[in-house]
Amino acid sequence: MSGFLTVKAETPRLTRFDWGQMHWLVDDINHQEAGLSVARMIINPSACSDRHMHHQCNEALSVLNGQCIVHMGEQALTLPAGETVFIPRDTPHAIENPASDKPVELLICYSAGTRDYIAL
Repeated sequence: MSGFLTVKAETPRLTRFDWGQMHWLVDDINHQEAGLSVARMIINPSACSDRHMHHQCNEALSVLNGQCIVHMGEQALTLPAGETVFIPRDTPHAIENPASDKPVELLICYSAGTRDYIAL
C-alpha cells in the first residue's frame, strides 16, 4: 500500500439508518487494502442501532460527545464521553442513545477493511 489518504470533513461516504448515520472515514472502499475501517457514528436522540455482530472483525468504539449504552450479549455498559469499549468478534451488540434531546457521537474502528454485518 502506498500513499496517504486525506478525508475532508465534508466528504466522507455517508450511510443513513433509522437510528442515525455512519460517516466512513477509512476502509477498503476509499483506500484499497486499508485493512481496517474507521467511521464517525451519530445516534439520534432516544434511538438504538439494530442488534448485530461481526464474524470477521473486532470493534472498538469511543464516545466523542454525549453518552451511550452499549448492549453486549446480556450486559449493558454505560459509556460517557472519553471512554472506549472493545467488542470482540461474534459478540451480539447494539448501541443506544439514552438522551432524548441530543445525538451521541462516536468513533468506531473495525479490525477489517471490509466488515461483515450479521443482523440479529
